Amino acid sequence: MPLFRSSKKAAPASSSYQVAVVDQLLPSPEAPLIKLDSQVKYKGKLMDVRVICNPNRDSHLVEQLSRGCAYISMSSPSPSGVKLMYGSHKLGHLAIRNNMYSAPEIDDLENSRQSECTGPGQALVEFACRLAIANNHYELKADSLEGSAAFYFKMGFRFPSDQSVNNQLLAEYMQKSQSKSGLGGEMLLNLRSYDYGIAELNKMAYLLSRYLQSSAA
Repeated sequence: MPLFRSSKKAAPASSSYQVAVVDQLLPSPEAPLIKLDSQVKYKGKLMDVRVICNPNRDSHLVEQLSRGCAYISMSSPSPSGVKLMYGSHKLGHLAIRNNMYSAPEIDDLENSRQSECTGPGQALVEFACRLAIANNHYELKADSLEGSAAFYFKMGFRFPSDQSVNNQLLAEYMQKSQSKSGLGGEMLLNLRSYDYGIAELNKMAYLLSRYLQSSAA
């Protein structure tokens, strides 16, 4: 079941956005993968997550990684986005809409094995953030449909024009309660913002702080 699925149709440019910036994620041509800071737990096993930018060229890496960690496969350019895999098991899915002159937007975010796996949503959001930063974007959008507002709120997304809703989500977090209000709508992640001063409610900004500093250098 998706964490998020947009009601909008994906723009054809979404795949070209990924392809245009993915090489900038790599530390060097000799290092054809990167390691995310996020981890996933699948069937009780906690695993690192790595990104393989050309799985067809680097098929030996896919075989090696499938033995011990999860990986995001940047397969052939497609609006369908990227998959988070463990061996032959699909753990999650991400697609990003390229808005050209404004912040990119998460078009689809999915935990494919919710009963067995935790963490794919955060790992894929981190990957989306790294793509955005590599393309000189420090904001990311998402529509919090299907009850995903609390998840996005913890990642650092906020309702930009409704602080009362943000405060409601904050209160629910502090009280450890689940939202029953059906909150939803467009949310915005500002990777340079640390509002509320709580790391658990600004996960991406805190998680990527060193990456942001090196990108700005």
